[in-house]
Amino acid sequence: MKTFEDKVAAMYAPLGEYVPKVIRLMLFHIWDLAKRSGTSAGEQFDHVTWLARLVTLDRRVTSKISALPEWIKVRTKLVRLMDECNNECNTSAMEQSGLEMLLPLLKTRFQPNYVFPEQPFHHVWYTMHEENELVAVHFINADMPKSPFEDMEKFAGYLLIAIENACSKFPAIQQVECGTWMNDVAHFLRLWPESYQNSRYDREDTGGFGPGWWGQYLTAAGGFNEKTAAFLRTTGKHLHPLSIGRCPIEDILAHLKYLTD
Repeated sequence: MKTFEDKVAAMYAPLGEYVPKVIRLMLFHIWDLAKRSGTSAGEQFDHVTWLARLVTLDRRVTSKISALPEWIKVRTKLVRLMDECNNECNTSAMEQSGLEMLLPLLKTRFQPNYVFPEQPFHHVWYTMHEENELVAVHFINADMPKSPFEDMEKFAGYLLIAIENACSKFPAIQQVECGTWMNDVAHFLRLWPESYQNSRYDREDTGGFGPGWWGQYLTAAGGFNEKTAAFLRTTGKHLHPLSIGRCPIEDILAHLKYLTD
């Protein structure tokens, strides 16, 4: 399976508080989407790909699910559980039953006092796209249990070094992009120029490189964010939408140099 390892999901799998609670929340959300839309859980299941990624740690679930019959078997059982849950009073039991089905596997990955591994540029790493004309940046909290926003100049410095590194290796870069729920957070937006902030648009699915919407349910210390979870359970919507921003390479470089000067 290492050949197909979902490296991002594998970084989250050892979080023994976040993983069980976010899985319960995802099961509820699938059930809730089905009830609100008058459809079956099976029709809503693929809107929550982070569940499959955390369970399988296999990147093929996002594109070649037919190659994973073991996941299809688990998915079928979970869908049956959700479809048999007729009213909101039963949702807690449904969530617990689903979690207990998955826990024997999940528990083998949990690590006490786990923190995210440091990335090539501390919090930051990047991937190249569009014939190396677009660099997409990705983040993880390498300062756990502290928030990376406690030192914004330091955070901006790591981002600047990462983007300069990309430019040195791929001189054709024209634009920088980031897709994250943090695009709805004022602290995070301070890292980005006005052109980036004005370009943002919501992404309607939870697919993509990282956990998407589900990253906002992780606290800086590696726990579970009960407040944002309560908002989703009450409204059926994520407190912070998943959005994508993009800007010219010269704009982000000038902005970050200003922040770190």
